[in-house]
Amino acid sequence: MKGTLWLGAAFCLLFGGAAGGAELADVRQLAAQGRLEEALTAVDGALAAEPGSAEARLLRGFVLARAGREDEALEVFLELTRSHPQYPEPFNNLAVIYAGRGDYERAVEILKQALQTHSSYRTAYENLTKVYGQLASRAYDRALGQESSAPVPGPALYLLSDLDPDGSGERGAAATVVFLEPLAPAPVEVAASGAREPAIAAAPEPRPAEQAAPAAPPATPPEDVFDASELVEVVRRWAAAWSDQRVADYLDFYSSRFAPGGGASRSAWAEQRRERLRRPRFIEVAVDSVGVRPLAAGRAQVKFVQSYRSDTLQDRVIKTLDMVREGGEWKIAREESRPE
Repeated sequence: MKGTLWLGAAFCLLFGGAAGGAELADVRQLAAQGRLEEALTAVDGALAAEPGSAEARLLRGFVLARAGREDEALEVFLELTRSHPQYPEPFNNLAVIYAGRGDYERAVEILKQALQTHSSYRTAYENLTKVYGQLASRAYDRALGQESSAPVPGPALYLLSDLDPDGSGERGAAATVVFLEPLAPAPVEVAASGAREPAIAAAPEPRPAEQAAPAAPPATPPEDVFDASELVEVVRRWAAAWSDQRVADYLDFYSSRFAPGGGASRSAWAEQRRERLRRPRFIEVAVDSVGVRPLAAGRAQVKFVQSYRSDTLQDRVIKTLDMVREGGEWKIAREESRPE
């Protein structure tokens, strides 16, 4: 959808004052590398120069969402839907946050509002289709009496970091796949009259009970500080070793506890990988839209879109790597692939 930013006067007038394209491109690059605090500092600098830039405000919400500061991102996207209701991107991103909280019904309402701004906006359609699929799966489970109170995995949705001047909704490098974590359905807020609150409303104030609650403990203990950028770098080096067909380096990224799928022994798996890395004349492996989350002390999960190309095969999958720390280094303990 995206491509380069338009910097002409007409574009600036249309979007309410766009911050410098080079600056915002740098912010997106920092975010893609997992350097989210640096990205936030950079986008705040762009906004200080151009406070009215809808593009920079959308990007700021995007970075906040990627950093796990969803309440702040929610406020940014809500404000953009009020100040710039003609743009589908803030509605799309707002829906992604609600879907991430398990409120798929509200996400549907907001995605429909996105499509009211551009009836053929592709990204909103794709996200809406995935959310409808999640609702249908829930309904099917209820019909079979198989509904569970346990958390269920959410769909992978597209979070957008820039505005689309032509309204086509075609995704480009600025679109990021967001792998929603397993979440229980969020309770629906109900007004005093019993009617549901409108989908787009002022950001809710924290409830008194929430304000008084003690802070949650960190996901990992202080002695095991979690650095997402370190894991992103490990994945990129793993992909580079694969691309360069450096078999020993590639295999070294796997844990001694790695268990191959299909019941194969680790030695048989390693021999198969050696053969598959050596056989092609060339290999190119690219990773995009990397998402990282801590699981426990010394454990994390990385998800990303993997593009593979060689002289004999080409495919694109969503890859999940479960990572463990061994000897102070991150190693792959489990891997899983599924079609994008």
